[in-house]
Amino acid sequence: MIVDRLAQGKAYAKAHNPNYHEGRPKRAITNRYRKIYEYSLDHSIRDTALATGVSESTVKRIKRQVRKEGLDHSYTSKA
Repeated sequence: MIVDRLAQGKAYAKAHNPNYHEGRPKRAITNRYRKIYEYSLDHSIRDTALATGVSESTVKRIKRQVRKEGLDHSYTSKA
């Protein structure tokens, strides 16, 4: 019964919402993450992690997400 109602709800959402997609939403790039990315451009991943208080995996994920979303163009033209 619950599975049927879930399927009906998904079908309704797909039919009435052109932007509907299943799954977890992407994590937003916050100002803090932008600053971490900027710092990581001039420092190693380990130094960035130690200086900002996040794990090395988080630094790698932030860098990957910024590059994938095409947001890195505004950071690469440093003077």
